This record gives sequence, C-alpha cells and structure tokens, in this order.
Amino acid sequence: MKQFKQIVDTTIIDEEGKETKNTKKTLHKIRSWDELSDEEKEKEIESNSEMIYRDYQEQLYEDFKYQLDEIRDEFKDITFDDIYFDSSSQGSWIDGIKGFKLNNRDIEVYGEHLWVDDVDLHFRKYIREDFEIYVDDYYVESDKLEKIGNTKKYQDWMSDNYTYVSNWIDRVNEISKYMLDREYSYPYNINDPEDADWLANWFEWQEFESVEDID
Repeated sequence: MKQFKQIVDTTIIDEEGKETKNTKKTLHKIRSWDELSDEEKEKEIESNSEMIYRDYQEQLYEDFKYQLDEIRDEFKDITFDDIYFDSSSQGSWIDGIKGFKLNNRDIEVYGEHLWVDDVDLHFRKYIREDFEIYVDDYYVESDKLEKIGNTKKYQDWMSDNYTYVSNWIDRVNEISKYMLDREYSYPYNINDPEDADWLANWFEWQEFESVEDID
C-alpha cells in the first residue's frame, strides 16, 4: 500500500474584507486489488459490472474461436466456414454450421470409386448424434451397390466415418456448451476460485484510492 498526506490551505474573504484561513489535511491511501477488503471488492465489482460483463463475454468468444482452431487442426478431414448461434428468452443454442464437409474419405470397392458426398447434421440445442452420411454412389448399378454395401471394407469405412464425425461433434458441443452456459453471466463471486482468479486479473493494474481527513 502506498500513502501520502495532502495539506491544502485556503483563504476565504467575506463581504467585509475579513480573511479566514483554513487548513485541510487528508491522508490518501492507494491500494491494489489484493489489499482491498471483501466488502470493498464487492462494491468495485458491482460498480464495474457492465464492463466486466462485456470483457468476460469477449474473452469467452475469443477462447471459443481459439479452441475451434484447435479442433480444425485435430480433425483435418472436416472443413467448415462458421458456426452460427442464436438465442431467445429461453436460452441460447447452436443454430447451424455453414459449409460443413467431410473430405479425403475416398474408398474403392470392386473397382468402384466412392466418397462422402454430404453429411446432414441435425440440431436441437447442440449438434445431435443422429446425423446422416451420404455417399456419392448414384452412378453405381443397384445390384453392385448392394454387393459393395455388404463388404466388411465398406462397412468399416462407413463406421470410421461416423465415428470421426461423432467425435468432432462431441468436441464442438463441449466448447459451445461452456460458452453458451455463460452467455448471460460474468465473474462476481470472490469466494469462487474461478471467478476470483478472473477478477484478480481484470483488476490487476488498477489502483484504489481512499481519502480520510486527519488533524
């Protein structure tokens, strides 16, 4: 804690020209966030709540984008342009994903070259597990297509595709849930370790001055 004394002399002249001198002495204490009492911290949090909420929400979204890039690196066979969210008084949810594609998933069975043509994702609050994978096989004769579908090679390939997409969905749902669950909240509870750490970082460079009169 830093502190200093301030002495201010003032002279008041009334209508009759009489001078009155006054000396005011004050003690100024400048403290860091860690030096405040719990009650003082709670008052600072309340008075800064709008800025704390804004910064917290921005950080949540930046963290989400960073984690999304990690998922892109982890699942290189899946590409997408963006994830859309929506909200109402009932809450928030994933509304859709633009440009989702499952790439580099070709296979050859009985001389036929097959690949994933489309993946139909379904949404409720998050991405559901009951998605559909469509294979570009319209040019294959039906009897040969049935034969291909009965092979272990084809079945293992489709199973691997479903597992790959399902794991991607789990990861996206996980990071989306963390952000959506906190959409209308901000750190305020100094007794909660996670909130307390975030608030300590937010107030780290601020100084808090108190002034008291002294004789």
